[in-house]
Formats: sequence, C-alpha cells, structure tokens
Amino acid sequence: MEPGPVADYLYQEGVLTYPVFERIKETRSRSEKVDTILDVVPRSGPEAFEHFYNALIVAGQQFLADLIWPDRVSQTHAETASRRSMHAQASQKRDDEDDDKLPENFPTPEIADFSVINSLKDVQDPELRDLLTNPKEPKGRAVIINNVKFDGDERRVGSDKDATRLELLFEKLKYNVVVHSNLTAEEMRGKLKEESENLENAAHHSFILIILSHGANGAVYGTDWKELSIPAITDIFNGNNCSFLVHKPKLFFIQACQGANVAKKSEDTEADFKFLEYLSKLEEVGNAVETDDSDVSVRAMADILIARTTVPGIGI
Repeated sequence: MEPGPVADYLYQEGVLTYPVFERIKETRSRSEKVDTILDVVPRSGPEAFEHFYNALIVAGQQFLADLIWPDRVSQTHAETASRRSMHAQASQKRDDEDDDKLPENFPTPEIADFSVINSLKDVQDPELRDLLTNPKEPKGRAVIINNVKFDGDERRVGSDKDATRLELLFEKLKYNVVVHSNLTAEEMRGKLKEESENLENAAHHSFILIILSHGANGAVYGTDWKELSIPAITDIFNGNNCSFLVHKPKLFFIQACQGANVAKKSEDTEADFKFLEYLSKLEEVGNAVETDDSDVSVRAMADILIARTTVPGIGI
C-alpha cells in the first residue's frame, strides 16, 4: 500500500485527525506509516472502513481494495472514475475558498496593543527611534522558506497554502515578502546568510523569517533530510553577525515538529536540553558586543523572538 495518497484521502474525509495525519507524514518508514493507518481505521467509526476502501481506489490501488472487500468489486469499477473526479473537484474547491481576507486597516486595535510603541522612547539613537516608532514602507523583509518536497518522495501536504496565506498577510502588513521553496539544509544556510548581508535591512524597521518544514529537536530539516539548528539560524542575524539589524526586532516563526511523535520529558534528551539552554541565553545579561558604527553596547542575541508550533521533543 502507498500510504501517502491514502492518508491524504482519509484526512480529507475526517477519518484521520490532524495530529495523526501529521504524525504519518513525519514518519520516515513506509511500513510504520502503513501500520499507523491500519491501526487507526478500525477505531474510527463504522464509516471509516468504506472511506479506507475508497481511499485505495482514489489512490489507484484497486487491487488492494478488491482484496479487502471482494463483494464490492462489481459495482466499484463503475464508480471509480466518478469518485476520483469528485474528490479532485472537492479538493480544488477547498483550495479556492477565499478565507484570506483581512480587515481594511489591519492590524486593528482589538488585536494589537499599540501602547508598546511608547516603550521605544528609551532608544538612544534618534534616527533609530524614529524608524521604530514611525516605520517607513516597506517595514522590512519577510522571508518564507517552504519545504514541501523531500528526498524519498515525501511531501508536506497543505504547506503551499500556508505559505500563500503568510505571503498575503505580510504583504498586507507592508513587508517585502520573499519566498524560497524546497531548499536543502545548506541552501537554507546560504539564503539566510545572503539575507543577513542585505543592505536593505539598514533602512528597515524589522526582519521576519518563517520556516515551514519537517523538524527535529531544536532544528529544521532541509529537503535532503539534513538538519539546520535553530540556534545556527538565529545566530546568522544576531548582533555579532548582522549589524544592520542591531536594536531591531528579529522574529523567527518555525512550523515544524520538534522531535519524537510520542510526548516525552525534554530533560531526557540531550538535544532538548541544549536547545532550551540556548533559549535561556536570550534572557541573559551577558553576550555584549560593540558595533562598528556605534559606541552603544548591545547584547548579541537581543531583540530576537522565536515562536514555534511545538515544544522540544513533541511531534505535531
């Protein structure tokens, strides 16, 4: 059985929950994917078996469908083409739904606390203070790395739509949006290095990076399944390595699982501990660095926010 297209169908029909669907996608072993599907289907209600049967047909695995439900063979062949067409149309309709509209004046006071701007009054550099409190357009660069196709024909279903929504959002927020798709770990590192050296950052208010990919403890995977650690990513943009963004907000959004598919205590994993230790350094008083164009001492890892969809050691 080819688990990928079968899992896609079962998820769209509501047989698989999102966490289970993502767990199947994150699993590298084909046999483990199949085992998960076969374990879930019998426990998912009386209609689940028929959905599983239909999933095999839509996925082009008619011979398996015939084996598990031989009494349906005669009527099924006549329905196969119609079912495939209806499934494709339904998927396209979901993708075309216009649910990306934002309020005309976004963000609105109801969802954003504008009083935070007052806290910027203690910024010493008058030009920088003016840039932060009265940002010009564009406010900055929003870089999206969207890894969908991985070695071994692994795909992250739905990620393209996420990337499109994010692109629309940050364009609405007056950022220059740059999208990179399907990068290896080394390619990701290279693109981020180029971003940190981009002269445009000197005139910008902030920097945003969004990575949509598979992940491990404290790291994200390139399409070659090699890891790029989150500390290595943020270090490219810290005060030591990117003077253009000193004193400016640097926001990192990571949508990737952070390790095993089964919850476990993070202290039991050395990788978890090292990553949590790194995060704690973002709050430390040390790590000061002198910039070339200023005599103001700044912390190398200051003004960095890391937001993740999962905690270390937990799969989606």
